Amino acid sequence: MKPTYSFYNRKNKQNKVPTYFRVTYNRKLKYVNTGIKIEEQYWNETREEVKKSHTSEKILIARG
Repeated sequence: MKPTYSFYNRKNKQNKVPTYFRVTYNRKLKYVNTGIKIEEQYWNETREEVKKSHTSEKILIARG
């Protein structure tokens, strides 16, 4: 069985969205914290990526 993966976000009280890497393998789910927090307005939920309007967009994509 192939693993599946995606990004998962949860909004916190400071209006920043911590980004987690979600991996599913053999029906087991694991969340890995990336250590990246981004403001909700700069996260594209459908494409699971940082919006181009964010000032550090290129740096964050290179980190991932």
